[in-house]
Amino acid sequence: MLNFSQLKDKIIIICGPTASGKSALAMDIAEEVDVVIINSDAMQVYKELPILTAQPTLLDHLYYPHKLYGIIEIDNYYSVAIWLDLVKKEITNCQEKGQVPIIVGGSGLYIKSLIDGLAFIPDISEFTKKKVSEIVSSSDSISVHKLLFSYDPELAQRLAPSDLKRITRGLAVYLETKIPLSKWQSSTKPYLARDEFFVINIDIERESLYRNCNNRFVEMLKVGTVEEVKTLLKQKPGIKYPKILGLYELINWLEGRITKEEAIEKAQQFTRNYAKRQITWFRNQIQYDFLLRKGGGGL
Repeated sequence: MLNFSQLKDKIIIICGPTASGKSALAMDIAEEVDVVIINSDAMQVYKELPILTAQPTLLDHLYYPHKLYGIIEIDNYYSVAIWLDLVKKEITNCQEKGQVPIIVGGSGLYIKSLIDGLAFIPDISEFTKKKVSEIVSSSDSISVHKLLFSYDPELAQRLAPSDLKRITRGLAVYLETKIPLSKWQSSTKPYLARDEFFVINIDIERESLYRNCNNRFVEMLKVGTVEEVKTLLKQKPGIKYPKILGLYELINWLEGRITKEEAIEKAQQFTRNYAKRQITWFRNQIQYDFLLRKGGGGL
């Protein structure tokens, strides 16, 4: 059993796959401790799709303080660096008021950057981007990987030749700065000492998790997510939307390319696949203090 009253001096982080019950756990803790629940999900920042992105309801907001949910419009730029600046301010505000910040979400990079720090990397010029694009398009993947190895062997050793996205990024950083990306990354300084955080990783039984994923999408359809997608298409047509689970499937249905049944099936499958990747990521990338097993145990 966890005694949350003993964690009043910590920054609590609740991570785990989508539909595993992270938000519910945060609100359970709020019954015992004076907390502020702070979003660390990259998709729950968008104002237009609160239902589809499973943001806290109006009732949730009424009973418990929530921050960084639905704060920007969907066509605005947002990044982990922007989130870090915002979340640090929210943490400071909480602590100054004697409240416990609870960071809740499934965006692993956001959580890892808060705990371990985020490397500063200068912007890449259009000239360099074009140069790297020409190199990549005129060479095979093995040759491009070898080129990265000559500039940044540490990074190249971590990447497969097929990982062109990260290889391209490594080449661009080196050609722009003459400093290997691995050097930039190794200069990262954590925001706070690791023992300032208490990380809870939710490990839910796989069959239950997949059932939750399926059921939650069906519930979203019942409570208005189709209407919010219709409104989005009307108000902001033709833009490149974020990769929100279920969004493109609903758009394809509404625009007549697939049936409603196909949209539901695809959205549920993509959500289950995403949850599976999250499980692996959190298990391997985040050092947690407590593993909460659900489906075969509890707190």
